[in-house]
Amino acid sequence: MGEIANTFIWEIGSFQDYVRKISHGDAFSSPKFWIPQNCHDDNIKPTLWQLHLYPNGDLGARNYISISLEAIKTPFERSNNINEREQRHKLGIGKTFVNRASRSKTLIKKVTDIKHNYNFNNPPATWSLDQFISLNEILPDSNRSRSTDIFIQITFIDSDESIERNEILYEKTEKAFEDDDLADIEFNFGCDKPVKAHRVILAMESKYFKEKFQGEWKGKKVVRIENTTCMAFRAVIYFIYTGKMMYEGCNGCCRLINIHNETRKLAEMMGLTKLKCLIAKEMPRSLNKGNWDKFLLVGWKTNDKFLKDIVLEYVAKNWEEFKKGKGMKRLLLVANDEMEVIEELFAIVNKKKQMAMW
Repeated sequence: MGEIANTFIWEIGSFQDYVRKISHGDAFSSPKFWIPQNCHDDNIKPTLWQLHLYPNGDLGARNYISISLEAIKTPFERSNNINEREQRHKLGIGKTFVNRASRSKTLIKKVTDIKHNYNFNNPPATWSLDQFISLNEILPDSNRSRSTDIFIQITFIDSDESIERNEILYEKTEKAFEDDDLADIEFNFGCDKPVKAHRVILAMESKYFKEKFQGEWKGKKVVRIENTTCMAFRAVIYFIYTGKMMYEGCNGCCRLINIHNETRKLAEMMGLTKLKCLIAKEMPRSLNKGNWDKFLLVGWKTNDKFLKDIVLEYVAKNWEEFKKGKGMKRLLLVANDEMEVIEELFAIVNKKKQMAMW
């Protein structure tokens, strides 16, 4: 999932009491919290974290609020002997304002690009910021007994390194895409135009194709492909040659989403994680107020978490525009049969409302 699912909000009521009761150098802690896997990569499992706040500063920081983030080793990390975790995140602190009509949050201080390597061999595996914010910015000297509610908001950021495109690497292979004169393997779909390619390029870039050429497809010049579309398969081949997404022939948002989703299923089967990440970034651009409900239900009914999560995040970010639209009305018409997906939609919308604007 994206920014909303990867955000944790720690609400701290009556912060002035913590300042009064907790000594300089001491901290109190948030509940432990899980962050879902990033970039829809099945090899990246949910991670466990905990925040620690020093209301009167850590030992080296008087008159400041200090904060630390601790990475807690998960059972998966223990069983697989994973001893470090690299993570990017952004962090903010702010005040919560409550009146009769509403509840709002305002960030006062934020740090937007933090990257840290958490080493479990040297516990605790923490990142810290001693001078996070001056205590006076939260509780002025003149009135430190005034009731003040604060919050800490942290968003974990997917690493862009996994989808960086190496121009030099693809310079020659991109020119070879659909060069039928040199192609030595043809993929046939029965009715669509066949896709021609080069064994050596596919095998170099994909373990899946290498194993197929050494096994089931060994010696074959024509391979029949079932249970997918020519466009989706061609998009996979195009990515292997170019490192880019293919849009040619994808007319219309609905058609493009369908092709993206079929391509994603192939990428998952073939272990092409970078392609899955690219699709996760591209699919929301094809969603709109006229089709989001259709794809949410498709994702739900087919148990396609990837598609469902992308649509939920998209709708939550555009909720004010969509909440009284035709898509929501269509969704409510099937409410009795699809109550769980509606509850899930409202849950992520409510979480989005709780977040402060970065």
